[in-house]
Amino acid sequence: MRRYGFNLQWMFWKDPGVKPASADERVLDAIASWGFDFVRMPCDYRFWTDGLDYANPDERVLEVLDTYLDACRERGLHLSLNLHRAPGYVITGWESEHQEVTLRIRAA
Repeated sequence: MRRYGFNLQWMFWKDPGVKPASADERVLDAIASWGFDFVRMPCDYRFWTDGLDYANPDERVLEVLDTYLDACRERGLHLSLNLHRAPGYVITGWESEHQEVTLRIRAA
């Protein structure tokens, strides 16, 4: 089944002190009203981690992801969460990665 839609960058890049954006329901309404059925959400793991503590995600941020999913479901949109930045893996901007992770990657 082919799906057509848009990228939404509400959690694409984490700057210090920035919280994830709320779902913009007007955007989702427009996407659905135009006949599209797909939303791709590239994500940055730094939204739900604190420093190098990857094993203990911030549940409040995961709840925000749940609100994105709920808002998409209400409109019949398929939500694809893409981990665009993971510990030790970065599409672009590796220089902003935690030093410890970068050093481990380069040593490998």
